[in-house]
Amino acid sequence: MGTYTVHDRQFFEAVYPDFAVSKACVSCHNSHPNSPKRDFKLNDVMGGIMLSFPMNDKTLLRVGVIGGVITALCCFTPVLVVLLGAVGLSAWVGWLDYVLLPALLVFVGITAYALFKREKA
Repeated sequence: MGTYTVHDRQFFEAVYPDFAVSKACVSCHNSHPNSPKRDFKLNDVMGGIMLSFPMNDKTLLRVGVIGGVITALCCFTPVLVVLLGAVGLSAWVGWLDYVLLPALLVFVGITAYALFKREKA
């Protein structure tokens, strides 16, 4: 997680691990011609998911609040479990705690930082 500047605009960036949560993920990555390796196993980290957005106060607050609400809904209700089951991805349910709770903390942190920046200005 961090920030960077491009043409005098500051951006927030965070990278999260992408785990092999099903056999379909493993077989696809192991057979893909551009894959960096061919011996992935279930639960291996196969890559990363990168989030990047401009760091103006309005964008930060919007991303923090919307991300926090969506993540909280997925954490504290069965919405995501039902959706994953409906689309045949119920194998991912066991990994939700590893993804949702850190994501919730990140979005709460982004919201707090945006409110802090807004109050300072």
